[in-house]
Amino acid sequence: MHNHAGIIREQIITEDEYRLFTELLEQRFGKMLKSGKMLSFHMKVSHRLAVLGMGTYREYYDYLVSDPEGMEAAVLMSHLANHESCFFRDEEQFRLLSTLLKEAAGSYQLKHKKSIRILSAASATGEEAYTLSSAVRSCGICRPAWDVKIIGIDIAPKAIVWAKEGRYGRDSFGTEVSDKNFRTENFTADGERYMVKPCLRENVEFRFGNLVDAKSLAGLGTMDMIFCRHILGSMTDSGIQRAVRNLFSLLSDEGYLFIGTSESIIQHTNLFVPMRTGAMTVYRKNICREPRLAGMCSMDVLQQEAR
Repeated sequence: MHNHAGIIREQIITEDEYRLFTELLEQRFGKMLKSGKMLSFHMKVSHRLAVLGMGTYREYYDYLVSDPEGMEAAVLMSHLANHESCFFRDEEQFRLLSTLLKEAAGSYQLKHKKSIRILSAASATGEEAYTLSSAVRSCGICRPAWDVKIIGIDIAPKAIVWAKEGRYGRDSFGTEVSDKNFRTENFTADGERYMVKPCLRENVEFRFGNLVDAKSLAGLGTMDMIFCRHILGSMTDSGIQRAVRNLFSLLSDEGYLFIGTSESIIQHTNLFVPMRTGAMTVYRKNICREPRLAGMCSMDVLQQEAR
């Protein structure tokens, strides 16, 4: 097999090489590489070997291990990640967010703090973070009366660059944007693409962040809301547990955690408990005070302690 650098490789990745990558990505990112997906891995990654002028996957693996900054591992993850995203993806969750934001804005704590912090974890190319900015503004929570900050984190360097650029095609608006004025009010047409206007951008920032690495999350502060959707399902049990511990540390005691509508964390951790609101589920921190109740805190107990 010839790659673009002119190097001959007679075979794709071997089982032993695939196992090495499986262990490495699980350790660093909590990523789950499924068995039987070697060909898919090869199709997504072989071009990267060509760019670096490497002839074998073992050579590439050794390069990853020896990279002190870990940036090449992040590049590898960006090749494996699904960056599919659109504005108002799972729109019902944003309706619930608006309800919770209005309630929180009237609470004693936030009313006097006049500050809202929201994290978009695994923010990909930024659509979710900008949707959060729109949702907050629509609730009347905006400058100068409020100090609003929405932070999008991701492990893919290119995704962060695209998110900061804020330039999107029609596909990013999908079919879930029920507000037909959303695009005209928040974007400027630029040929076949649309640029985010300053009003939507002013409260949003993007940075590198690895959900399973607490050090990479340092400096984020305490979050009132965390959106961590469509990422936990691609992680191992160990990866989910590490990520959830970090999310627990970031979220305020009164905050809310949103995960994907098809995802669940109750079988992986006792740090969060689900709160059912209509057809939607959102998670709160397990604030049961007694150790014997940890992990067994019912919704009723949680609601009583929150009063």
